[in-house]
Amino acid sequence: MRPRRRLVVAIGGLALVAVMASGCGGVTPTAASLPASPMPTVGSSTPPPVTPGPADPPVATIGVEGGDPVRGQLGTYAWAGGGSSSPWLPGAPIAVGAGETLTVRLMPAVVVTEWTAHIAPAGGDGNRAVVLTSGTGQPVMDAPRAGSWTVAVTVEFGALGSATYAWRVDVS
Repeated sequence: MRPRRRLVVAIGGLALVAVMASGCGGVTPTAASLPASPMPTVGSSTPPPVTPGPADPPVATIGVEGGDPVRGQLGTYAWAGGGSSSPWLPGAPIAVGAGETLTVRLMPAVVVTEWTAHIAPAGGDGNRAVVLTSGTGQPVMDAPRAGSWTVAVTVEFGALGSATYAWRVDVS
């Protein structure tokens, strides 16, 4: 083979490899790249599959208007076929004023089907925990009365799972 022909064959071979690589195995789809809700087939009696979520439960922060949000400690959870059981956690500290509204935000945003906030005096083992409040959608609650509290919020994500997040809320 002459040198010029070898160069053309080599360049053509590289181009073929590049085309094959870009079409095969180049990018693996992730949960973030999948459609948010698959379209059901017309006339199908089977519901569409649940879109897979991230490998771990979402990160939860709690904050009050005008304050910096604080990331909660992840406790017990069931998520993506796995899970973890945790004892009552002391919670990540946040200082708030009496009467302020606490808002929990999830990242990435996931549909919340139900949530319950439990409260107990800070520093304990949770055996005196009582329900502070509960609801559906984004967790929002009034700060408890003055004192130091552990607030544990259990969030249900429908078929995706559930997770409990804890904060030490110091109310002045």
